[in-house]
Amino acid sequence: MKATFHAITGLLALGLAFGANFAQAQAGTLDPTFGTGGTVTANLGLTATTLTAFEQSNGNIAVVTGLNKTSVPGVEGFALLRYTSSGKLLSKTTATFFANGDSMPVAAAMQSNGDIVVAGTTTGTTAATEFALARFLPTGQLDTTFGQGGLVTTVPTGVFPTVFALLVQPNGQILVAGGAGSGMRGVPSPTVLVRYNPNGSLDSTFGTGGIVEEPTPIVPTALAQLSDGSYLGVSGAGSEEFSSTGVLQSTVTPETVVASNPSSPSSQAIVFQPNGDYVEAAIVGDGFQKTAGELFRFSETAVLDPTFTSTKFTFGGGKQSQPAAIALQSNGQIVVGGGSGLARFESNGVLDTAFATDGSVATPFAISGVLIQTDGNIVVVGKQVNVETGITTLTVARYLGN
Repeated sequence: MKATFHAITGLLALGLAFGANFAQAQAGTLDPTFGTGGTVTANLGLTATTLTAFEQSNGNIAVVTGLNKTSVPGVEGFALLRYTSSGKLLSKTTATFFANGDSMPVAAAMQSNGDIVVAGTTTGTTAATEFALARFLPTGQLDTTFGQGGLVTTVPTGVFPTVFALLVQPNGQILVAGGAGSGMRGVPSPTVLVRYNPNGSLDSTFGTGGIVEEPTPIVPTALAQLSDGSYLGVSGAGSEEFSSTGVLQSTVTPETVVASNPSSPSSQAIVFQPNGDYVEAAIVGDGFQKTAGELFRFSETAVLDPTFTSTKFTFGGGKQSQPAAIALQSNGQIVVGGGSGLARFESNGVLDTAFATDGSVATPFAISGVLIQTDGNIVVVGKQVNVETGITTLTVARYLGN
């Protein structure tokens, strides 16, 4: 009898332990092996920008963000923070283009060799706003073979230029898309495309001296290179195509995507699928003082895909659910992060109810970037701003993906 009792007790203990491990391993829960309870934080200074993260070949995590080093709100520089796979800070490198200037990172991409390119804008105390690029080595340091000490600036002819998207090509060239005001009433603002050689110099074979400024139906917020060498630019339910030399085409001709990069944090979180279709997580109204996200899939020609489930969602039931980042898993599932949480969808657009609670989880910080690691775990980058002090806290968190 005593032996039977001990056997039953042992089985119960085993069952409880198994249940605890099962709960711990549920997709959408914080990974306790990362940082403290699944998160790491860092002080970025006053009202700084957060972007996204990349997984390096050795498993380390590189985070791209803005970093404010002064007491003036919004005066920041580009920054790359590197963490071990367990969340320990390894290094922090900053890049500023002008002394006492304001350099805001907007988009980032990783090259095949592990270098990380960051694009944005920079403004000196007396200078006009310029397009800005920085390239960091896998070690976190600026790549001194790129531009001037790792930095490149370009001045479009339009006023108030703004960067929206970045693309690194398989041959190492870099394409930046943005806009610039015409400065004239009734004259539309042009789309600006700038193509750089791998060393950061302007590619003279593209546009005029490496720059295209063309009035277009849309200003692209996400870019892809197609198999014929042309470029597909998309923004919401609109798409346009430029030739490999920068000439705006009259129609979009579907081709295989050979390179792409998700959109930068915005109200239009966009990612390309391998066949050239793109998925957008957009902000939609959801009743009085409430917003929600909704998924849509479009063909390369911006035709809405009727076979894809248009899914309206909130993050953990929150009232303000603005999507800002989107990523694809290797199995086709779609992960969306935003102002108050994280959600995962099946490849057909339906919420993955096995993820967190009915497909989504609320977070106490605003997510700006999503990284799917090679093991399937999900790293998110976001921030919290103290309304009293204006201090921005960077949060990097890892959620179990399987």
